[in-house]
Amino acid sequence: MTATLNLEVLREQSVLVTGAKGFVGSHLVNALRTAGCRVTETSSRPDVDTNTMHCDLQSDAGWKKAMQGVDVVVHLASRVHTMKDTSRNSLDAYRELNVEGSLRVSRFAAEAGVKRMVYLSSIKALGEETEEGDPFFSDQRGDPTDPYGISKAEAEDCLINQLHQTGKVEVVIIRPPLVYGKGVGGNLASLAKVVGRGVPLPFGSIKNKRDLVGIENLCDWIAVAMIHPDASGHRFVVSDGCAASTPELIRLIAELQGGNARLFCFPESVLRSLLAGIGKAEVWSRISGNLEVDLGETSRLLGWTPRNSLRDGLKNWLR
Repeated sequence: MTATLNLEVLREQSVLVTGAKGFVGSHLVNALRTAGCRVTETSSRPDVDTNTMHCDLQSDAGWKKAMQGVDVVVHLASRVHTMKDTSRNSLDAYRELNVEGSLRVSRFAAEAGVKRMVYLSSIKALGEETEEGDPFFSDQRGDPTDPYGISKAEAEDCLINQLHQTGKVEVVIIRPPLVYGKGVGGNLASLAKVVGRGVPLPFGSIKNKRDLVGIENLCDWIAVAMIHPDASGHRFVVSDGCAASTPELIRLIAELQGGNARLFCFPESVLRSLLAGIGKAEVWSRISGNLEVDLGETSRLLGWTPRNSLRDGLKNWLR
């Protein structure tokens, strides 16, 4: 945990982590227990182990008991973003879990006397891309475009409004970009496998900047959000503090896997058209677009800086 924290204060916390069996949740539970926190885990999975409470975002069952004696709720559970959403009305499906489900958790937290709720939102609550030299920053109002991002932005507003009205629970919102680390899946994991096999990739001419956040940095930041007195009521962006272009990222991944990147240049307009033609326009946006965040306000207000560089975070993941 970061040196700016009073670890004795952290050790005194009783924490409930929703979505504890997910990628971020499993890492966070381990980090908090290592720091000495008393952790209650919840999961919507009916087959969870005996140390985890079954609490579903669509039901009131179990939440009252789970909240007993809890100081801080870290709310990670959600309907996650997927590139193959088959729901007939995907926005309604996202709202049901990400908005209504989050309000259910916050209501039980308020009734139980929880002091603070930390909500893991997403950079998608701000939008899909940034303009060059114009990064997203903390407390910025967003312009989300897809159902997942819209639901996350709505959940942020609803939580702040609800908890402000009750006056009982402080709220801190975190908007991470793409998170990577041990056990992660998705496009970045697939990219790392392809790069590790030495497959030639046609991205040599791309000149973009994208921020990522390693799981160790994200867990460290969540711990700060749990206890820092100046965090309450704010929406924060977080990252490793070093945006990289797609070719830079590929070269770094190749190097850390003991190989060399095999990049070549190919007309970007052709790549864009090819991906759009097979229904993968969003993939091109992630490969070529900018998505930068500004940690200035986070550092100024809370004194937090990433403990791992992008290189160190990727090394921890790939070794």
